[in-house]
Amino acid sequence: MALKTEAKIQEHLCDLKAAIQARIQLDEQIYLSLLDSPAAVNSAPRLAHLITASSLDSKKPNTSPTLETRAPFATFAEAFNELKKRVLVLGAPGAGKTTTLLQFADEAIDARVRDHIRPIPLWFSLHQWNFSEPLLDWIQNQYHSLFASTGSDEHSLLYIFDGLDELGEKIPDQPNIPENLRGINPRQHVLETIAGQLTDAQVVLSCREHDYEQIGEKAMLQGAVTLLPLSNSQIESYLHDREQTALWNNLLNDENLLELARTPLLLTLLSISSTETNPQIPTEFEDESWTASRIFNFYIQRRFQHESLKQNLPFDEETTRHSLSQIAGCMWSDPWYPLVVLDFNRAKSLLGKQGADFISFALKMHFVRQSSSGQIEFIHLKFRDYCAIPALEKELAHENLDSSFHRITSYILKKIEDVRAIPARKKSLGDENLYHDVRQSAAKSLGRIGDASAVSALEKALTDKNKDVRQSAAESLGRIGDVSAIPALQQALGDEDWQVCWTTAKALGSIGDASAIPALEKALSDENVYRTVRWIAAESLGRIGDTSAIPILQQALSDGDWNVRQFAATSLGRIGDASAVPILEKALADKSKDVRQSAVSSLGEIHDASAIPFLQQALKDEDRNVRWTVVGSLGEIGDISAIPALQQALKDRERFVRESAAKALGSIGDVSAIPFLQQALTDESSSVRQSAAKSLGRIGDASAVSALEKALSDEDSSVRQSVAEALGRIGDPSAISALQQHLSDEDCWVRRFAVRSLGNIGDVSAVPILEKALSDEDSNVRQSAAEALGSIGNTSAIPSLQQALSDEDWRVCWFAAEALGSIGDASAIPFLQQALRGKNKDVRRSAARSLGKIGAASAIPALEKALTDENWRVRGAAASALIEIRDVESNAG
Repeated sequence: MALKTEAKIQEHLCDLKAAIQARIQLDEQIYLSLLDSPAAVNSAPRLAHLITASSLDSKKPNTSPTLETRAPFATFAEAFNELKKRVLVLGAPGAGKTTTLLQFADEAIDARVRDHIRPIPLWFSLHQWNFSEPLLDWIQNQYHSLFASTGSDEHSLLYIFDGLDELGEKIPDQPNIPENLRGINPRQHVLETIAGQLTDAQVVLSCREHDYEQIGEKAMLQGAVTLLPLSNSQIESYLHDREQTALWNNLLNDENLLELARTPLLLTLLSISSTETNPQIPTEFEDESWTASRIFNFYIQRRFQHESLKQNLPFDEETTRHSLSQIAGCMWSDPWYPLVVLDFNRAKSLLGKQGADFISFALKMHFVRQSSSGQIEFIHLKFRDYCAIPALEKELAHENLDSSFHRITSYILKKIEDVRAIPARKKSLGDENLYHDVRQSAAKSLGRIGDASAVSALEKALTDKNKDVRQSAAESLGRIGDVSAIPALQQALGDEDWQVCWTTAKALGSIGDASAIPALEKALSDENVYRTVRWIAAESLGRIGDTSAIPILQQALSDGDWNVRQFAATSLGRIGDASAVPILEKALADKSKDVRQSAVSSLGEIHDASAIPFLQQALKDEDRNVRWTVVGSLGEIGDISAIPALQQALKDRERFVRESAAKALGSIGDVSAIPFLQQALTDESSSVRQSAAKSLGRIGDASAVSALEKALSDEDSSVRQSVAEALGRIGDPSAISALQQHLSDEDCWVRRFAVRSLGNIGDVSAVPILEKALSDEDSNVRQSAAEALGSIGNTSAIPSLQQALSDEDWRVCWFAAEALGSIGDASAIPFLQQALRGKNKDVRRSAARSLGKIGAASAIPALEKALTDENWRVRGAAASALIEIRDVESNAG
């Protein structure tokens, strides 16, 4: 029977994995950054994550001003484990909540396949719940339909609930609504079910930030994370993996579109729009150009394809586009101050009888959203502009349109950056009868649209009589990035106006083709050229990234202008060729600290070990920021030959240099660094000592145990915590005595880390020590002690675990019952039978499960009685335990 049960579970896992892979491309996933947001939930106290300057971008707005946010987690799996496997996921529309959950579910499936002790992931799309039955009944029905007659209730479960925001707000208490649904607040009901009936289950729940705040109460989960907008490095990495460097360069040159790409949904659409090989892409995307217009067109198509699979839609695509255009056109009624939001009643009146229904539909389709004031706004201003164009073009088509209104409407179309307006803007750019600011605006707009069809018009504008128009044309050619523009831009490098030359040099770097190198070399070496033009010429050579520019940049390192030298040093690192190492070595003696720091950083970017002796010498630099950059570069190179240099940095007079050196030694991970890190355990700075302890644990060699044992007496509790954790990672039994002494530490977290480490070491001699820890005043320490005893698995711990089954904290009882099952000795059966009659349902369930693991026939009467338990999960665990015991008996017979 047990084999049949597991086969049924494996079948479910295969089905769920197939469904997940049908919804996302796991080989193209974007790993998002997550902020710890503890204030969003009602949870037990836990360690806070501190925000560091290096981990947050100060330019990013707080994603939710009403929620406290902390430092980011590296992955969602890390957040899930750190937050005790009960997590709320928040984010803006399109921020990647569903994708994050799908990726996590896929990883959980793989983990369960490898290890049968891991929980079985269960996926619930909350929009499928119709409120006609309590959520828990719906969950149980879903669960039992998957595992009918398998007896698998005893397996631990991972509940993944996606889309709390899709449930809507409180249902009105009105006669036209079914009586059993009146007054229900489905979102609150979900939170109440999790708090009252899934109290200790592993749970992940997703919701939009704005919708979550409107609920008015917090989830009873251990923690929350908020999905951050994508960073530049995340976007670049994603596009690099898909071989779309040109798209990344285009984004860099369009700040508005780059901001749009910070939403994973729209970044994916941007990427798909410029991919030629994707068979699902319409023919209009099969060329290399991309525009916001095509992205949003595809977005609307995909939303209809996706939603039509789930339900019959009340409006078709054509009607939807027309109605969205009416709303957006109304928002552009004032060309100088277009509306960001529109009053709900005004939007409704625009659309006639079906206005309210359409707006509700558009909200659900994620075309528009409600602002905090209750007004209507598009998901992005670019999407508003995209939708507005058909309505504005319709206005222009009216033969009787007053000329002033015609000019205003034309002006609006010029401001909206859309490929459909390119012909009109090219015409404006070439009409010298228009004011120069109109031509300049047209040139800028063509660059922001980014379509190569505008190149010829912009090349011609490089000879415009107005310098502002010429400068904007050069800038736009750089944004578009088409190599065909290079000859015209090379000529423009000789323009009489230095600002035009500066912009032209930058544009050549943005295009990134080696054919521009001779022209940039000429500009860089010409001392009669305005100095800022020479700076950008040096930078652009690095952007192009061709090794043929190295001799040119080497010469620039002797330039009389320190800015030129700094840009040259940075560009050599960007090119990344090892032949530049000896060239940069000379720049380490530059009289400008900024040049020296750029040279040091570039040596790290090149990642060649031949730079290490030069970097070691640079550790004597008088400037502390240069020395700090040296340490970072040595860590980036990651070669063991850097260890002596990092040893030297551990003696630096600046704390942050020493701390960085300790971390770098741990990253390299070689045992030869141990003596230096041991010495750093006595540093005057607690942050240096803590970093040294963590690095010693990361290296994992037993020779560090003695020094770490001494550091367990450090005056700073954070250092002691790191030391205790490091001893556990090393896993040497010789540390047991020292860890035992610190089970009386005044800091409960030090005691907890010490207990965990004793469990990780796994030596039977730690059993008496851990038994004593079962009486610690802190329940977290007692839980860890019970868990550690289960990990060691020695029968001598059974009496102490028996007593722990009566602990005042039910979680300690739960861990004790689990530990008795892990030990697997029949002498624990009487204690587990007693726990099976206890007050807490989770402890009873754990006791039943452990009795099944022990597999002794003497437990059968107690388990049979538990088949009438008031809790269905206890009953299921008892039934499964009986099946396991009978399977054992059958196999023994």
